[in-house]
Amino acid sequence: MMKKLFSLLTVFLIGVLMSATVFAAVSIEEVKINGDIVTDSSTNFILDVERGDDLNVKVKVKADPSDVDDVQIEAVLRGIDSRTRSEDITDVFDASANVTYIKKLTVPLIDKIDQDGYLLRIRVSDRDSATVEQTYELRVDTKRHDVEVRDVVLS
Repeated sequence: MMKKLFSLLTVFLIGVLMSATVFAAVSIEEVKINGDIVTDSSTNFILDVERGDDLNVKVKVKADPSDVDDVQIEAVLRGIDSRTRSEDITDVFDASANVTYIKKLTVPLIDKIDQDGYLLRIRVSDRDSATVEQTYELRVDTKRHDVEVRDVVLS
């Protein structure tokens, strides 16, 4: 009876350890936007950008504790009233254990973006593991009272 209980406990602990490894396959080490490090714990200000500019996003990730195949990193800015998407995704790559990778993404600030707060979501996913996501609060400061002439009609 005691031997059976011990073997069941061992199987349970191995299962728990394996599932913890699956959830922590790739970690996000650092995110930079336009050269500045941003944190997921406070509002990050993005200054001196204009409508139509791009956010240059660098994401540093690390595979722990084993190799991870078919990884993709996605940067998504949602909540903009437009059909044009503000997002970018990397090509698929394989990550070796304990190796740090830096991937560059370009998120366009479309012409309809307002001076407001937005959430930039960085997602790292692969074929088999759970998705790792971190959210960064951005305050976009664009030109005020910007006017765009779309059409001129002369008669």
